[in-house]
Amino acid sequence: MAPSGAATRGFGGHVAAIGLAAAYATVAADKRVHHAHVEFLRPTTAGRITRATVHDTSDGRTLARRVVEVGHPGEKPAAVAFATFLRRDPAGLDYQPGPITPPPTIDDTEVVHTSPVMVRAVPQPNGSALQKVWIRPRVVPLADDPRLHDCALLFASDLTVLWTTLTVHGRDLDERHSALATTSHSVWFHRDVDLGSWLLYDQEAVSTTHGLGQASGRMWTASGDLAATVMQVGTLGR
Repeated sequence: MAPSGAATRGFGGHVAAIGLAAAYATVAADKRVHHAHVEFLRPTTAGRITRATVHDTSDGRTLARRVVEVGHPGEKPAAVAFATFLRRDPAGLDYQPGPITPPPTIDDTEVVHTSPVMVRAVPQPNGSALQKVWIRPRVVPLADDPRLHDCALLFASDLTVLWTTLTVHGRDLDERHSALATTSHSVWFHRDVDLGSWLLYDQEAVSTTHGLGQASGRMWTASGDLAATVMQVGTLGR
């Protein structure tokens, strides 16, 4: 809830996760999310009821697609999510790039205060376009439901990735709440992941221009499996 009755901006990852959970409720049990893309249209307010409306756009043997509008009841949508679901082929070709070697250890990181996800950042030199953070939900274990873990990953993927568009310019991260606002967010889900364990989120600034920042990320399990790829764009204040 918003402190002292003041309106507090809602978290984009929460809006995205609500949209994915709602879409999952309309998709056959043999399909899993492959790609989720969210366009953020206007902010939500923390603590208010958020509702998702799912549009059934296509259902094929292998792929299903949904469009979801998310926002407060009686108001224009705060976000529109596009989700593609895949019936996975366990015998399909399997390739991933080599994992980060050696991965940074959690002991060499600094705690970043966020909730409800624990974030531990690997220190980087001033002006770096790179950032590595370990992430994990504060409350574990999560229920043994792969779809829930997909929603939790989408929630967590919205954390910290745009920070690189500030740090590459040597700007202080204390500015992030006023300087950054996500406009679009995409996640490609590659492999199953247990959100009860730490994930390494490897992030990089792609471009900053015309008041926008773009950053990418790759989410790895501690054992070196590529779980997801992320791309995010947001406004970048002066």
